[in-house]
Amino acid sequence: MDVVAESNINRQLPALDETVGRLKIEVLRERVAAIAPDCRVHAVDDFLTQDNIDALIPADARVVVDCIDSFRVKAALIARLKRRKQKVITVGGAGGMVDPSRLHIVDLSRAEQDALLARLRKTLRQDYGYSRNLKRRFDIPAVCSSEVPRFADGNGGVTYAKAGASGLSCAGGLGSSVTVTASAGLLAASWVLGELTRET
Repeated sequence: MDVVAESNINRQLPALDETVGRLKIEVLRERVAAIAPDCRVHAVDDFLTQDNIDALIPADARVVVDCIDSFRVKAALIARLKRRKQKVITVGGAGGMVDPSRLHIVDLSRAEQDALLARLRKTLRQDYGYSRNLKRRFDIPAVCSSEVPRFADGNGGVTYAKAGASGLSCAGGLGSSVTVTASAGLLAASWVLGELTRET
């Protein structure tokens, strides 16, 4: 379903000229096998939706990293995992950001400058019964940035003013920077390793 696109080459590990058009899960499975031949990868060619969480996310998963772009699916996943008492870390948006040193992990209730996480919080409160008390923590770690996103100004420049409905896109000249997306992933992975070592 999700194939390597030319626009992925600047920021995604599986994206090379020779992998464009191939399924990302297959390219990544091959990469993992080349690095660690004994590692078992269960690759699923599907997108997570609100309706297939139980089918795609095992109830015995020790930790789940949420990097979903849809706030509704993020909310459904997190609510389900919290009901199952499974550990989860969520990752916010990276579009328009360029400074990986501004990334940090905070409780989701304390994330700022992140429209995706703000919509996630609102959805968890409205649809899943999370507390509307702004002082109350969600007990959900979130990778986010304190950086204010930059937007294309339409004249080849950059502005901090949001540009209407068009928003961020690679076509508009600004998307995500590999330095930020990779660092966000590594920060989430570091949290996961810490959680797993605490279990032993």
